[in-house]
Amino acid sequence: MTLLTLVNRLIGLLLLAAYGYLLLHLDRYLPGLVVAQGSLYPKVFIGMAVVLILPVIGIACILTPETFRNRF
Repeated sequence: MTLLTLVNRLIGLLLLAAYGYLLLHLDRYLPGLVVAQGSLYPKVFIGMAVVLILPVIGIACILTPETFRNRF
């Protein structure tokens, strides 16, 4: 494992921890998304889910750059 891979994993884990904290305290930082979670309209719920899943894809690319470098 190279130094660059270790740095990527460290940064990815820090971002993952920060994002996990954000998800646990969503009502404090992003109250609009909490309102969207309780919406009866499916398109609003799907849009909220997309907004919450996009950072996970970016963090996955940082955590495992070898895997995603070959695919994208």
